[in-house]
Amino acid sequence: MMIRRIRNQLFKELEQFVRDRLGVALAFILPVIALLIIGYAIRLEAKNIALAVRDFDRTSLSRSYIERLYATNLFVPAQWQGERFPDAIDRGTASVQVTIPPDFTAEVQAGKTGNLQVVIDGSDVINARVTRLAIQGTTLSVVQAQLGKIADSLGVISQVRLWFNPGRQESLFIVPGSYGVILAIFPPLLIAIALVREKEQGTILQLYASSISACVAADDTKQRPIMIHRAIFGSIERFFGILIENYAGDFPLWLAPIQCRLLPVSDEVREYAELVAMELHKEGLRVEVDSSGERLGKQIRNSELEKIPVVAVVGKREMENQTLSVRTRQAGDLGTLSVNETMTCLQSAIALNTTI
Repeated sequence: MMIRRIRNQLFKELEQFVRDRLGVALAFILPVIALLIIGYAIRLEAKNIALAVRDFDRTSLSRSYIERLYATNLFVPAQWQGERFPDAIDRGTASVQVTIPPDFTAEVQAGKTGNLQVVIDGSDVINARVTRLAIQGTTLSVVQAQLGKIADSLGVISQVRLWFNPGRQESLFIVPGSYGVILAIFPPLLIAIALVREKEQGTILQLYASSISACVAADDTKQRPIMIHRAIFGSIERFFGILIENYAGDFPLWLAPIQCRLLPVSDEVREYAELVAMELHKEGLRVEVDSSGERLGKQIRNSELEKIPVVAVVGKREMENQTLSVRTRQAGDLGTLSVNETMTCLQSAIALNTTI
């Protein structure tokens, strides 16, 4: 019985999850995007670093050292350019320059410190860090191989740790770790998104699966209860926020805060515009008169920016003929209409929930 309840609850949650197309899209798209970014777009691997080497020692130790550097598969040979030491880096033909002095082998075999001059282009932090570590590791490895036990007395310690990663493919160790990150982050994120969207959007749910046990109906038969859940909006603020976002501020005529704005051409016709506004307001229309005193073109422009559905120009001729010059956002100029025709047109559009 308990297993069946859990199964029904899971089916119910799955049905609700599939209803939200955005939630389904996020559940699949976000992990894929994160996997691609973490596993492939973000570069943590350094390779094909241009290395220029000048060998003044010209001994078997120096040649072995150079071979070991290129054998790391991190570096590619670059031509040494110019006489000044960092010329190749300055010209962009190399990212690393190594100079082996003439007495390098002699000093190492004598138990002294053998100096190498290394200049690394630090503009790429990842390459610079990897290059420094590669040169240090190669130096220790070459000295250990050439000098054997003498290296121990020089304080040179070589430790090799092997990871199974043929070809140093970054995806072999980055992508598996990305799975763990995605599984740890995205389930709570998707749950949070689902909860927020459930509060923001109106819902009507018929919950066939419920933790409530079967009840006894009027005819003494056991029936499974069905609950109808209706939520219009989570809060009035969210509700208006959703409306504004849905219409992008361009509300239909029936919903617009200001349904019609009267634009008087001059102060001479302002009184007539106020009388018309009062008459339309008595009929339940939301009307206002533009009292900015701006030129007619500026008034029309401001009404367009404020997304007023209907504007009516009031001039001297309209006042004499008791008419209005009507213009709408959807249809443009409707021509000259009487006050009653304008009122009827607005009321019909509002009643039918249509645009003019």
